[in-house]
Amino acid sequence: MIQDDWIPDEAIASFEDDRLGHRPLVKTVSDLVEHGPVPSNIAVFGPWGSGKTSFGRLLEQELATRTQARIKFVRFDAWKYQETPLRRHFLSQVLGQLLDDPAEAESSKQRLYQKVHKTTYRLTKEDLWPALKVGTGVLGVILLLAIAIAMLGAWMVMTEGTPFWPLVASRLSESLPAILLSTAVLAPLVTILIGPLTRDFEESEPSSAEQFDAAFKKLAEAGLKRWGRIVFFIDELDRAPADAVVSALETIKTFLGAAGCVFIVAADQIVLESALQQKPPVALTDRDNPYFTAGSGYLDKVFGYQFSLPPIAQARLTPFAKALVAGRGGVWAALGGEADLVVSVLVPFHVRSPRRAKVLLNNFVLAFRNLQQLPDLIPDGDPKSGAAELAKLVCLRTEFPVFYRAVEAFPELVPALTAALTGRVVAPI
Repeated sequence: MIQDDWIPDEAIASFEDDRLGHRPLVKTVSDLVEHGPVPSNIAVFGPWGSGKTSFGRLLEQELATRTQARIKFVRFDAWKYQETPLRRHFLSQVLGQLLDDPAEAESSKQRLYQKVHKTTYRLTKEDLWPALKVGTGVLGVILLLAIAIAMLGAWMVMTEGTPFWPLVASRLSESLPAILLSTAVLAPLVTILIGPLTRDFEESEPSSAEQFDAAFKKLAEAGLKRWGRIVFFIDELDRAPADAVVSALETIKTFLGAAGCVFIVAADQIVLESALQQKPPVALTDRDNPYFTAGSGYLDKVFGYQFSLPPIAQARLTPFAKALVAGRGGVWAALGGEADLVVSVLVPFHVRSPRRAKVLLNNFVLAFRNLQQLPDLIPDGDPKSGAAELAKLVCLRTEFPVFYRAVEAFPELVPALTAALTGRVVAPI
């Protein structure tokens, strides 16, 4: 089936799918989150495609099993919101994950983006006595008016021998609609009288770092009433441009240090340090230590704990790639026993990224399917017979695009290089 051709580039969701050996580090970080001091800031470093997002999902799953610790896991994608004010979007996303009431969350989000005009009717001590006098006077007028109407009505219909006050009481009950009408007529007057007791004010959206910090701490305090600790996992920070990376780190630093909170940032350390050196937020240099860099110094000041995902050796990545295609249909089933050879050719020794391995596998499928539509380009019309050669071509085109373009322009380059390296002339591939 064609849908079995493609290897999805998705983060794993369970330890059963952990083919890269992240579990030990997940356990270590989970122990630090549960038992370590708070607040704390943790960096999980790893190159592009090394499984940092998968690490975050496994960490979330592991912390969910520790029910006694009552740990809330909140995820934030920094790359997704790089073009917008990150502080505001961070709080917006956190609100949606910390507040169970959708209406409350939506109301809180609105306060992040717009001014809110409110009118209240709070009474101060100074306002209380005038308000009581106004209210008593209005009620007294209504009551006297009702009694007067009842007495007048009773006197007009009273006959000899009829008790007056029982008749007044009867007429008073009959005049209830008139009482209500009088209240309705006097309501605007009451509103005018108590108008000075209202309070109009505008609640502005936060704009400064201090305001965002206060808003975040207030939100965190509310969350900590339900959970023992709150973990904020910030992913994809290293995908943004240098200025956006520095801005995001400065933004994150605004919220670091909140009581009961643990911040975990998963990123490529080299990318972060390079961005900080290009756009340094502060001067961090140590002339006495030649190995000290501004980027690493800044990260040391932000993150008290730093972990690195274990490097992936070729001996582990090739079996990982083979496991991805094992049992699949489509092209991989059609290759049969050739599938292992194709995977070994596709994933050269320098590849260390699981994501890159998936890209190579999918690029091979695309090339294979294209050749099936062009049988005239193949001697026997079946791309399976030249699958290994096709894998070499795909690997060159994907991993060494400059060299591949040179070969396209000068096909004789390959035999010439081969002759130079081996000392003999071979036929072009």
